[in-house]
Amino acid sequence: MHNIVKNHDGEIVVDSKFGKGTTFHIYFPAIKIKKAKPTHKAEKIKGGNENILLVDDEQSIAEMLSISLQRLGYNVTALTSSLKALEKFQDSPNNYDIVITDQTMPMLSGDLFAVELLKIRPDIPIILCTGFSEKLNKEKATELGIKAFLLKPFTRLQFCQTIRNILDGNE
Repeated sequence: MHNIVKNHDGEIVVDSKFGKGTTFHIYFPAIKIKKAKPTHKAEKIKGGNENILLVDDEQSIAEMLSISLQRLGYNVTALTSSLKALEKFQDSPNNYDIVITDQTMPMLSGDLFAVELLKIRPDIPIILCTGFSEKLNKEKATELGIKAFLLKPFTRLQFCQTIRNILDGNE
């Protein structure tokens, strides 16, 4: 989170009082936006009916992504624990067409989770999403067998196109 804020010229101010709690204030610079005229038609997002295993330790993100994908016709199993997701995958590895995971998660990070999945089913396509990682980049992710590496923040179009491209064998 800190690096996302920093990369957008923002600042995090922490106010902590013993016995009372901690408050985080996140500030981003104000910008003036001119309303741009569209130069091309909005690209239609293509969905599908494949089965997706989605893992993000932040409940709100898991729910938001799951709803977005379900609206496009996908069957989504969304979990907030990579360990529970690994167990679910071990029980029925052929029930999923693709796995989407966050990198930064407690207990089992996204890259290690991906390695375990690929031991079980080497052909499972995996998309790894991260806001910032000193440990992992696109090249390292590819070496591990991860099909796509998405840096946050990404657009809904980028996210859905990446999924569709991988499922269609275009990536």
